[in-house]
Amino acid sequence: MNTTTRTNKGTMSKATKGVVAGALGFGLLAGGTTFALWSDDATMDGGTINAGTLDVSTGGDRTWHDVSDGAAPTADNVIDPANFLIVPGDTIQLTDHLTIETKGDNIKAKLSVVSDGLTGALADAGATADYTVKTASGAVIAQDKSLADATAFLPRTISGAHTGTYTIEVDVEFPDVPNQDQVGINTQAVLDGLAFKLEQVR
Repeated sequence: MNTTTRTNKGTMSKATKGVVAGALGFGLLAGGTTFALWSDDATMDGGTINAGTLDVSTGGDRTWHDVSDGAAPTADNVIDPANFLIVPGDTIQLTDHLTIETKGDNIKAKLSVVSDGLTGALADAGATADYTVKTASGAVIAQDKSLADATAFLPRTISGAHTGTYTIEVDVEFPDVPNQDQVGINTQAVLDGLAFKLEQVR
């Protein structure tokens, strides 16, 4: 009788262990990561982004000419302003060139001229300086603008891809005024440097 009891207890113990192990296995399947659902992925190429350009530079071919009425003929009337002695009624002209380059599908830019104008005792005596801007074809963008007020944009917008050369002319005039006596004799004027600024407006 004791042998039978022991046998039954052993059998039940094994059965109980099997049930517990089965329950644990089911729990792992239900809450673990022993299997996966389908998934997929794809990659889209990004590409390269290129920036545009905005640049302005001077030509460096500056020349001065005597453009006065009745000027003495010389080779193209080229002068050296350091040695030229201006008198009432004279006009001398500084000529230089700008190169402008813009690149951009949506770019818009405007050019401005900045200068303190003509200064010194000769300017106080009435000498003035005006500037004119022309395209390579000779079309006038701005004409006879006073350098004393040269702080505003020129009235032309440059759009998109553009490369162009522009002529800058600065006229320094000592006007002939009646009853001038000896006003301005033995004086000097200084033409301060001209700054050209190209700015994007969009």
